Amino acid sequence: MSCVGDIIFFSIATRCASQYREAIWEEKDFVDQIQAAYDAVLLDYIKRHDIELKPNWHFSGCSFSKYIDQVDVLDNKMTMQYHTDFIISERDMPGSKFQLTCTMYINDNYDGGDIEFFVNGDIINHKPQAGDILVFPSDDPYFHGVKTIYNGEKFFVRNFVMYPYDGHP
Repeated sequence: MSCVGDIIFFSIATRCASQYREAIWEEKDFVDQIQAAYDAVLLDYIKRHDIELKPNWHFSGCSFSKYIDQVDVLDNKMTMQYHTDFIISERDMPGSKFQLTCTMYINDNYDGGDIEFFVNGDIINHKPQAGDILVFPSDDPYFHGVKTIYNGEKFFVRNFVMYPYDGHP
């Protein structure tokens, strides 16, 4: 390979590294903005509902996720079946436990995809809009599922308020 070729290669690699650094800083700024929004909404939720966070609580960290359209495994118009985020089968096991669920919706340019709550026998349906943040208890009775998405993809960011648990004595 000639010197000219090496210089061109070096130039391309340097430009790519610079663009990569810029992308990392943009992504970090985006994540910081999401965390700041979670902090503000969570503080408001805790105050409004007089919730006491468990000792040594922490955020799980942002999980960037998407649902693709027309996933309906059980043929019941639900992409995600009713569940709680607190894992009941692991209730007595040591480890981090879910206290509050926080979900931010990034887009709303799809059909369907409503979040549906089943709480104490009542069904509560919500069609998230871009920018919405939902906060709710992660445990029983806040069962929730997601209706099937059509004509697009649904992007969202999940974060949980968690607390350490030593296990059942």
